[in-house]
Amino acid sequence: MGTSRRRRTSSAKSSRQARRTARGAQPKGAPAAKRREVHPAVAGQSDATAAAPSAPRPDFPVVAIGASAGGLEAFKRFMGAMPADGGIAFALIPHLDPNHASLMVELLAKHTRMPIHEAGHGMVIERNHVYVIPPKHYLAFNEGVLELSRPPETRGRQTAIDFSLRSLAGDRKEKAIGVIFSGTGSHGTAGIKEIKFVGGMVMVQDPATAEYDQMPRSAIATGLVDYVLAPEDMPAALLRYVNHAYLQAGTEGVSPGEEAADTVKRVLALLRTRTRYDFRCYRKSMLMRRVQRRMGLLHLDRVDDYLKRLREDPEEVAALDKDLLIGVTAFFREPEAFVVLTEQVIPDLISHADGDQAIRVWCCGCATGEEAYSLSMVLIEQFTAVKRVPNFQIFASDVSEASLEVARQGSYPESIVSDVSPERLRRFFTRVGDNHYQVSKQIRDPIIFAQQNMLSDPPFSKLDLISCRNLLIYLEPEVQAKAIQMFHFALNDGAYLMLGPSESIGRALELFEPVARRSRVYRRLPQGRPTRLELPLVPRRGRDAPTAKPGAGARGELRTSELMQHALTHYAPASVLINRGYEILSMQGPLVDYLEFPPGQPTQNLLTLARQGLRTKIRALCQKAIDGNAPVVDSSAHVRRNGQYIACSMTARPILEPREAQGWLLVVFQDRFEERAEPPISAPPAPESPFVRQLEDELRTARDDLRSTAEDFESANEELKASNEEVMSVNEELQSANEELESSKEELQSLNEELSTVNSQLQDKVDELDRANADLTSLLESTEIATLFLDTELRVKRFTPGITDLVNLRPGDLGRPVADFATNFQDDPLLADCRRALEKLTSVERQMQSFGGQSCIRRVFPYRTAGNRIEGLIVTYTNISQLVAARKLIDEGEAYRHVVTHLPVAAIFVSDTHLYINEAAEALTGYRQGELATLEAWFAALFGARKEEVSLLYEGRKKRGRTDAIVVTLTRKDGTQRTIELSGAPSDGIEIIVLRDVTEKRLLQRQVLEIASREQQRVGQELHDVLLQDLTGLALLADAARHGLGAEGGGRELMAKLSGGLEQLNAKVRALCEGLIPVEIDEGDLKSALEALCESTRNAHGPSVTLEADPLEDLDPQTAHQFYRIAQEAVANAVRHGHPRSIVIRLLQRDAGALALEIADDGVGFDESQRRDAGLGSRIMQYRCATLGGQLQILQREGGGTIVSCSTSLTQVATGRGR
Repeated sequence: MGTSRRRRTSSAKSSRQARRTARGAQPKGAPAAKRREVHPAVAGQSDATAAAPSAPRPDFPVVAIGASAGGLEAFKRFMGAMPADGGIAFALIPHLDPNHASLMVELLAKHTRMPIHEAGHGMVIERNHVYVIPPKHYLAFNEGVLELSRPPETRGRQTAIDFSLRSLAGDRKEKAIGVIFSGTGSHGTAGIKEIKFVGGMVMVQDPATAEYDQMPRSAIATGLVDYVLAPEDMPAALLRYVNHAYLQAGTEGVSPGEEAADTVKRVLALLRTRTRYDFRCYRKSMLMRRVQRRMGLLHLDRVDDYLKRLREDPEEVAALDKDLLIGVTAFFREPEAFVVLTEQVIPDLISHADGDQAIRVWCCGCATGEEAYSLSMVLIEQFTAVKRVPNFQIFASDVSEASLEVARQGSYPESIVSDVSPERLRRFFTRVGDNHYQVSKQIRDPIIFAQQNMLSDPPFSKLDLISCRNLLIYLEPEVQAKAIQMFHFALNDGAYLMLGPSESIGRALELFEPVARRSRVYRRLPQGRPTRLELPLVPRRGRDAPTAKPGAGARGELRTSELMQHALTHYAPASVLINRGYEILSMQGPLVDYLEFPPGQPTQNLLTLARQGLRTKIRALCQKAIDGNAPVVDSSAHVRRNGQYIACSMTARPILEPREAQGWLLVVFQDRFEERAEPPISAPPAPESPFVRQLEDELRTARDDLRSTAEDFESANEELKASNEEVMSVNEELQSANEELESSKEELQSLNEELSTVNSQLQDKVDELDRANADLTSLLESTEIATLFLDTELRVKRFTPGITDLVNLRPGDLGRPVADFATNFQDDPLLADCRRALEKLTSVERQMQSFGGQSCIRRVFPYRTAGNRIEGLIVTYTNISQLVAARKLIDEGEAYRHVVTHLPVAAIFVSDTHLYINEAAEALTGYRQGELATLEAWFAALFGARKEEVSLLYEGRKKRGRTDAIVVTLTRKDGTQRTIELSGAPSDGIEIIVLRDVTEKRLLQRQVLEIASREQQRVGQELHDVLLQDLTGLALLADAARHGLGAEGGGRELMAKLSGGLEQLNAKVRALCEGLIPVEIDEGDLKSALEALCESTRNAHGPSVTLEADPLEDLDPQTAHQFYRIAQEAVANAVRHGHPRSIVIRLLQRDAGALALEIADDGVGFDESQRRDAGLGSRIMQYRCATLGGQLQILQREGGGTIVSCSTSLTQVATGRGR
């Protein structure tokens, strides 16, 4: 196609076939396509939303989570770990069955504290809220508002997951976050590409933790995933990411200030040293945002930390490089642009194309090849529409070799069904496995994929269409202008340029005119003067080369560079640089005149690309240059071009420097314009010779033979073509059947995914109902409430085990009328009450009496379902016998409490929860009811510092089961002190503590003892001073009379008896005086007094008497006197009645302040039937012990003898001392 050929304006009379074909380019689910029909249920709401004032656009991240089979469990784990105050909104997009109601909201509400709603049309998105897509709807995002629409009718097309992810990317830009959970197929793969394209973030569930791993693996295979985590680990990473400055600063462009520019410069310098890409011409604001995004993903806040990470981690260098290259594309992206191509551009190209000249297309920045294949499909469709053999060549280039490798393979996930129509899928793709489509050879052969950097490598030339979409927007404005000039240079006159929706030609209005301004399609305009083109667009420079400053020197260098570039472009011959294997390493000049690009797999072999007439010449020329290691020129070559042979010359020059390039050849082609070549056979070079004629004859014969062979070959080829057509026909039929099976399989797979989701929800609901049923059953059985369930006909539906004690029911009686069963109580009104409850829809309650005397309350309730329908009755019988008995006890207890309250004895009543005192206790202590809440508080208030001592004595007696009182002194509220007897005893769970005031009684007892002691002293003194003296005198007189009567006679014997009797009486009176005359005991001298008692007893009566005494605290004389009198009386009784051989007196100090006096003898003991404690001496000892607050015990000793013991406490002794 000549460059001088003018294009005509595309006619408005484009064929209807072309229009119908173009409509196939619109994916039914694409967000940019025709607006979806709004669901009638939300149409009114949509109008209301449109009429209402728009809410401010939310400025917080929104997370869209897509899942299919097995996603419910992942949702639960994620929501269970997500805090309720993260400042993020969530949209859950499960793959739901459109024919079943969703239980997702109800099931997930139990796993999060965030409000969770079913998404509604026009609902404003709020942070910390969760929105679940309803069944049979697609969910879109528009300025922070949710929009619902109908899904396409055909199964297997775009799912709600991809649709919502794409919509979220367009609405939230960098604050869009996509998450992919468990599922089958490749749903969500196309959606996450859009999110990555706008700078969002993508998370995917770890396939090892997914119930179905196909969706996660498909997303991971794109290489665009930022995090691969288990669902429960995602919230932590998500919160750290959204709280980073990258998102907190908003989505506006970053101003390239000095600090940001320095950061970008340092990063780019590091990238140039680690990769072969130069990003100097990219927008600095975009570069800074991408760097910040990587810092956010790595949770780094300081640029220096990120630079350190780049230096130390090659994987991060690769990740940043990948982010900056932005290799995201899709089939038929922006469908409106492909409509313009189909209806205007391509028909015009085909109509003006020569028969043998192919339409040349350059897809610049093809990424993974989707756009190049889209162009190939559209071209084939348009050639077929005009019934012409497709003749076009697409050069698809990209800077990323990894993306080109994907493009060359031509295998794409099944998610492309959302972008490619079913007709095109059947025609141009083959299903491979369960989740991929392979492009057909028909659209693959015309495409040559080549690695090329548009900014630094020469462009393709003589092109009819350039598609460079969504690439210029990332470049600086001056570089964009240079790129537009380069495209103008590479295009033929009247050729077309297609840019992305956010791109334009800028000020280059003299270079292009718009064809479809909205779709960014332009036509090249011819220029009167050549365009000044600077190649490469971004000059290469050394790693450390400083930026040139504007000045005279710089301008001179610029002029020289422009001159050299201009000379190379317009005057340099066509040349290629090859290695010894004839592989093209670089190209320059108008090589299209000498090389051609055959269909099929792309090749870089010079011999394969050489035009007719040059192949053998090139091989021979290069071989000579290699052998001689010197330039070789062949001026006899002829190249076939435009149907004729053109004379040309070729030069092969070996490359000697640098060393690394040794072995390379530079091959230069030039036309020889002074001569027009004809076919070699028609121009004999010199006069004929016999040898020449012989060669010509042989050549003619060889040609005849070759022609015959060619005819045979053509005949065989025709037969093979016929066979091939038959095979193709059969193959088409098989392919058609296979496509139908694949379509059915897709529908079944989609249905299976929906049923799996519904099954998971129903299984969760069944488990929940089982748990609720078990809980209700356990509740009914544990409450022991007899319950009977009846239907509206009063037939038994269900009953609890407790009802069998009242009604004679068995499990087999379900369905029988309740009137058929006998009861264990009189309940004639049951049927009437049931009918009344059904008629008035109210409960009926009645108290019943069973035949066994048990009381119960029978209640009849209407049975209401969740839909508020009455489907029977519930009859309950509650046993209230204990309640009635308790009421009776309460009534009796009130009377008892009244009596206790007015008792004259002070008492404290203590239970587990209450403490109560009666009126007498209030009068004794001075404290009122409620002032002191615990027994410990009472002891502290009444006994002060002796609280612990008294408490130990009281608790010790209580543990031993003793109910006798202890004598203590209490302090009243007004500070006065009283002596009391403290005793207590448990009574039916209540402890009763009795406080008996014995102050006056103790005083009276002491007064009686003092009087008795004084009288005893007086009697003893009278006996000693009077009676004993008289008896002594009489004894002396009797003795004198006995001596005076002489030795013989009865009078002497009589006087002897009288004298003996008086001596005995004198001894008895003396002994009596010893017990009656008081012994003076000083303070602390009780032990000495007892030792004197032991000695006097031994001397007077003979038995062994010993004392065992512990060191004692100082006792007052009065207390010591009482102990001494008890010991004296006990020893006298032992000598008088027991006739012992030994007596032991023990005075011991025991634990808890106890003081014990014990007198033990080994005498004859006593008879239990005739206890000696009935005597006066025993009663006096008991009385004396009681005055000390102790207790006297007289016990038989094992082996014979008696033990007399008196135990008291030092506290009680001190109390007695105070009084």
